[in-house]
Amino acid sequence: KLGRTANSTTGSGLLSGETLSATFPGMILGTVRYMSPEQARGLPVDCRTDIFSLGAVLYEMIAGRSPFHGETDSDYMAEVLKTEPPALSDILPGVPTELAGIVSKAMCKDRERRYQTAQELTADLRTYRKNAEFRLVFQDSRTGLTAAGLRQWSLSRRVPRIALLAVVAAVLCEIGRAHV
Repeated sequence: KLGRTANSTTGSGLLSGETLSATFPGMILGTVRYMSPEQARGLPVDCRTDIFSLGAVLYEMIAGRSPFHGETDSDYMAEVLKTEPPALSDILPGVPTELAGIVSKAMCKDRERRYQTAQELTADLRTYRKNAEFRLVFQDSRTGLTAAGLRQWSLSRRVPRIALLAVVAAVLCEIGRAHV
């Protein structure tokens, strides 16, 4: 698909499963802050690149900071390639293990171990949301949820936005397939 450009600020714009080759060999397209390892290397990208980018956005929404740091774009890309982001639980104690696992899988450096489709990611986020809502209702009915407990872990208000973001990704995937 020589000459095609990517239109997404969060990744390659390829949620449709299409593969994109750089316009010129070694040319890198994308926003460094949300770039996948394969994108940083200038390799061909597919929908899994967008899943990594979405994982980076989710990480940032939960942690309140970027998963990687670097003084320059090159430093940042080196971090993406060489280091794992700090565990969400290290940054924000109390992050549910299930949610941290979803974000970690979305940001897996090995794209074969990453979510393969936006639908897989969406399904896991929906399951997490249902389980989180159940736990919240169950805890409230058994012990009463305290204001201190709510302040300690306020992610429950963020979960609908995270799930909505994943649903939007899945819809974009379907729209992309319709145009291929």
